[in-house]
Amino acid sequence: MVSHDTVQVMDTRFLDDLAKLASGAFGTAAGMREEMDAMVRHRFERWLKDMDVPSRDEVEATRAIAAEARRRQEEMEARIVALEATVATLLAEREPSADRPGPKRPVRKAADPD
Repeated sequence: MVSHDTVQVMDTRFLDDLAKLASGAFGTAAGMREEMDAMVRHRFERWLKDMDVPSRDEVEATRAIAAEARRRQEEMEARIVALEATVATLLAEREPSADRPGPKRPVRKAADPD
């Protein structure tokens, strides 16, 4: 007959072996998952490269160029508005108005019929 202590030791060993087996299975599953993730990532990167999709750095550089171009455009628009206002002021100063008499013109004398 098997003693109670022997059964308990066998149960403990069985449970330890079962825990090791489960741990190994979970470790293997985790490793497989990491490997699958790496393969999917590699395939996706290759697919993007084949499609000639720009990198993040290229997109950021283009964004910076566009922002600078937009800033310069707004700067030039402001200069144009100021120049148009200056031209309008100069033209207004040249036009005779009812409040201000125009320049005096010399009166022509009629030629003597003699």
